[in-house]
Amino acid sequence: MVWQIGRTTVHIGVWFWVSLSLLLIFDRSGTGALSLAAILIHECGHLAVMALMRAPPRRVSFRAFGILLDTDQLRSLSYRQEALVLLAGPAANLLTAALALLCGGKALWFAAVNLIIGLFHLLPFAALDGGSLLALLLRRQSPSGRGERIADLVSLLLLIPVFLLSILLCLSGKVNFSLPLILSVAILGSIQKTTA
Repeated sequence: MVWQIGRTTVHIGVWFWVSLSLLLIFDRSGTGALSLAAILIHECGHLAVMALMRAPPRRVSFRAFGILLDTDQLRSLSYRQEALVLLAGPAANLLTAALALLCGGKALWFAAVNLIIGLFHLLPFAALDGGSLLALLLRRQSPSGRGERIADLVSLLLLIPVFLLSILLCLSGKVNFSLPLILSVAILGSIQKTTA
C-alpha cells in the first residue's frame, strides 16, 4: 500500500499488517496496542519537528518491527536543527508520559510504556535516536566520515553486553524472549552498518 502526502511517500508493507494482526490477536494484556500508540506518538514527534524545519521525509515506511523515516533530508539542516529532530521523538514520549502520569488511574500503564520507549530511543545504539545523536556529535567533531564509523562501533560494543545480559535474564525467567530478539536484530543491523 503506497500513497503520496505532499512530498512524502507513505508505504505500508504487508509484514506491518501481519505483525499488527498477530499483535492484536495474541496480546491479551493490551500492552502491544499501547506500545503501538506510543511508537506513533514518537514518530509524530519527529514528523512535526521535521515539518517545522521544512525538511519532510521523502518516505515513511511501516514495517514489521516499526516505522522508518527516510531522514536524508536532515543532512540539509544545521547540527542543532538535526539534533532537535532526533530529540523530538523521545521528547514526545516523555511529554506524553508526564501527561498520562497527571491523569493517573489506568493512564499510568500508558505513561510507563511511553517512558520506556522514550528512554529506550535515547540509548546510543545505531538504529535508535541516541545512536544517531552520537553519530551527529562525532560527525561534527570529525567531518571526514570517521565520526559515524566510530559511533557505529561504539553502538556495537555497547549492544553486545546488553544482549548477553538479556539472554541471562531470559534464561532466568525475568524477561521473555522478545528482548533478546529485538537486541539481536539491533546487533545485526549494527554489524551491517559497521561493515558497509
